[in-house]
Amino acid sequence: MKMKLSALLFLMSAQSFAACFFSLTANSINYTVSETNSGAVEYEVVLNRGNTNDSKCDTFLVGFSEGGAANYNRMATNSLNGITIPYNLYKTSNSTTMLKRIEDSSSYSQVLNGNIGRNGSANLNYFFKLGNLSNSSLTRGGLYKDTINLTVDSGDFDLLADEASTTLQVNINVPKMASLSLVNSGGAFDASSTNKTLDFGELSENQDLSFDVIILSNAGYNLSVSSLNKQVMQLQGATPASSNQISYLFYANSSLKNISSSNPISIVSGSGVTPVSGTRVPVKVVIQSVTGKDPGIYQDYLTFTIATTE
Repeated sequence: MKMKLSALLFLMSAQSFAACFFSLTANSINYTVSETNSGAVEYEVVLNRGNTNDSKCDTFLVGFSEGGAANYNRMATNSLNGITIPYNLYKTSNSTTMLKRIEDSSSYSQVLNGNIGRNGSANLNYFFKLGNLSNSSLTRGGLYKDTINLTVDSGDFDLLADEASTTLQVNINVPKMASLSLVNSGGAFDASSTNKTLDFGELSENQDLSFDVIILSNAGYNLSVSSLNKQVMQLQGATPASSNQISYLFYANSSLKNISSSNPISIVSGSGVTPVSGTRVPVKVVIQSVTGKDPGIYQDYLTFTIATTE
């Protein structure tokens, strides 16, 4: 009689972990850069625990990844041009120790931690702070982004079990800006100087006066100008006629411009960021013939308009 024997060998392994049914919720950080909000700003992560009575779940740690910078000198990036600006995340408002991954942390000051009960919820506060921006150049306008991964573990540093994770979107908005200043030739930018009077006194042909328009912009710019009287100086109080209008030439950046249109005329444009001292545009007005003109006071009004282009 023949017999056939067979045997089955089952290989099994077991890994002990705490099934706490944790879940994390982290609303996006939406931060707008201004001159008045340079301090730390508080945000919140919400942790929920499921219906489990395992005592290992009574304590937790929440860690924060590096983000796109791949280190803890965190950076947000403008996807349109690759420019970055610094920021960081902290456990406390004094912004002394940045939040890190749990595996990279050496103390509770580098993670969010605490206690949570069965079916409980915990609101965990942390702080965002913008890094130091350059004083030597304007910050490029636009939206800067980064993505941080958050992970919650039950237990303590010596007893960890990954439970849940979520992503935190960081959005930093640098408002686009463009401003101008009308100053004497060679003068410095003055935000309050947006009006200028050219007083020719007694008019004579080829008489000229000059001034500078200084532009500040962090997102490209276009400077346009319009003339109320379509590039002529009009005798005050008189009905327009050839005897009471004096034409003039208009130069910007040494280039002759025709501003006789009813619509604003672009006279100079640029891309990117201007120097912190601004981009200077020399302007010159040259009086044409005054022969046969009626006596009196002649005027025209020019309006300069600056706009971002990027």
